[in-house]
Amino acid sequence: MRKIVILFLLLLLLLGCAATIQKGTIEPSRVSDMEGIVQSISGKEVLLKLQLPDFKKQSDDVIDEIARQVKQKAIIIEGIDVSVDGINGLVKKVDGNTISVSFDKALSYPVDSIVKVKIPKKRIAIVDFTVIRGGIKEAGAIVMERLSTELIESGIFTVVERSKLQSIIEETKLIQSGLSREDPEKFKPMLMIADIILTGTLSEVSNNYDINLRLLNVQTGQAISAFYVHSPLFKISDMRDSSEWNEDFETAATNFSWQIGPTVKVGYVSTDKTTGAEASNNSLKLDYDFRGLKSKTEVAPGMINSKKRDVSLFTGVEFYVKSTEPIFGFINVDISDRDDPKVRDRWVAVYEIEKDWKKVKIPFDQLYVLRSKNIGYTPGKQILDLSHIEKIAWGTSNILVRGKNEKGSMWIDKIRFYR
Repeated sequence: MRKIVILFLLLLLLLGCAATIQKGTIEPSRVSDMEGIVQSISGKEVLLKLQLPDFKKQSDDVIDEIARQVKQKAIIIEGIDVSVDGINGLVKKVDGNTISVSFDKALSYPVDSIVKVKIPKKRIAIVDFTVIRGGIKEAGAIVMERLSTELIESGIFTVVERSKLQSIIEETKLIQSGLSREDPEKFKPMLMIADIILTGTLSEVSNNYDINLRLLNVQTGQAISAFYVHSPLFKISDMRDSSEWNEDFETAATNFSWQIGPTVKVGYVSTDKTTGAEASNNSLKLDYDFRGLKSKTEVAPGMINSKKRDVSLFTGVEFYVKSTEPIFGFINVDISDRDDPKVRDRWVAVYEIEKDWKKVKIPFDQLYVLRSKNIGYTPGKQILDLSHIEKIAWGTSNILVRGKNEKGSMWIDKIRFYR
């Protein structure tokens, strides 16, 4: 029994020594190396002027510029451990590229001597990018995601996820419930705490954004730096509406995304203030007249909405439709290539239209590619990328209309994306 107690005490002693040795050390995989010039020594504190890397501007992209400034201004912060010629110390003060480092004992360095400084990666959390004014509510989340990618790839920071924290918590709850293969007793989550928080606001002004950002030191609570960027966030081709769409045409006169007027010579689009679905007053009307067409080539006038959309969060589209006589109608969804808006595919569905208002529901995954050279664009990869819709059109054609119905009208109303 006595031997067991002695062994136990020795084990505790060894563990205590191990903890003492590891305290304040810097993992080799998490360091940046640079040189410092000794400015002065006062007791246990050494003043160093660092040869900081110059993060040059790589492009005109606003996210690249923000990431560059973050790297430049947060490569070293107060309260972190550093290693100077292999001796561990604590950064007490940062003033530009000059730092004051405190050690456990007094050091003797000649002034102007050059030392090797190892600086650890900082853990950074990007949080609360609030859009205080602007039409794209998701702009803050888009900037956060892109910045996270840029800073991860820089190798200078360990990015601590906060936007996905709820998902991590839910996964932890699942393990602790005993429903997974993981042993709840052995699973001890240890989330990293950030050294730095990057936060800020975005405000849209005439297609540009005022971006005000702050870097906060978690240990001290102080703002390390604040900076301002004024720039477009998105290319015009990337600015897409991802919101729900509930179009009842009650305010159609102010909705300039609809193409009103003549369409492909045999059609005319207008708002109709005399009829609407579900006893409403307004709808959109297409008048068509295919009589006298000499060519058998398909002619397809349509009611076109040209707003660029991202409907990847939705399952399909539903709408009400009617016509003067029973005919067939189409819905066209033009989808562009992400890298080249001149490359497009047209996805189509055909449905029946009757003389009374009828609700039509079309799942996006039931659209098919129209194999035609007449859409005016280079054919694409035939991938149903619902995040890059260029326009949506409702109409009919001389192929879908026969006999006495070659002249008439069709109406649409109450368009809605559904999940």
